[in-house]
Amino acid sequence: MTTGDGGMISSDNSELILPLKANRWVGIDKDTWKRELSIKNEEENNKHWYYEIAVLGYKYNMNDLSASIGLIQLKKIDSMNKKRSGIISRYLEGIKGFNNIKPLLPYEPGNNNYWLFGVRCKKRDKLISFLKTNGIATGVHYMPLELHPFFKRWDNGCMVSKNIWKEFITLPLHTKLLDEEIDYIIEKLKVFDDKF
Repeated sequence: MTTGDGGMISSDNSELILPLKANRWVGIDKDTWKRELSIKNEEENNKHWYYEIAVLGYKYNMNDLSASIGLIQLKKIDSMNKKRSGIISRYLEGIKGFNNIKPLLPYEPGNNNYWLFGVRCKKRDKLISFLKTNGIATGVHYMPLELHPFFKRWDNGCMVSKNIWKEFITLPLHTKLLDEEIDYIIEKLKVFDDKF
């Protein structure tokens, strides 16, 4: 099963997908088209509008435009994954031996596909600022949920997550990234790592 920024879930395993269909559309298990297709006689035709909500669901179904874009993107997924794997391999090779900047995960670009590439650095905020002044956009993912206002009531005091997330930074990882741009990012990471 794969997911992406656009919220698409796809799988060739119908047992995985079937229960999700109702959850994505406010708990309704049959969309309008399926209800129309299931009509067998005049009495059912008069109840073409009828649906049941069997589970508590969400409004996660895609609009037609998003679905169209998703279908086209699926045709490109293998080449996009290959490109991202190449970028990650280049990053990993470039930061090998750094003292203060390490990969966020034990990345295996030949075996897995990733939608982001992150590093860890104890001086994360200084690194973010340094990269920004050099024209490099970064991000921070995985802020512990209990630090968000809504989830504070469930704070269980997990200090590991509260400490390590302060080291996380994500670097550019998109399929239009050029080798020269990756090399530039690695070069600036090296400058920061040497100054640390």
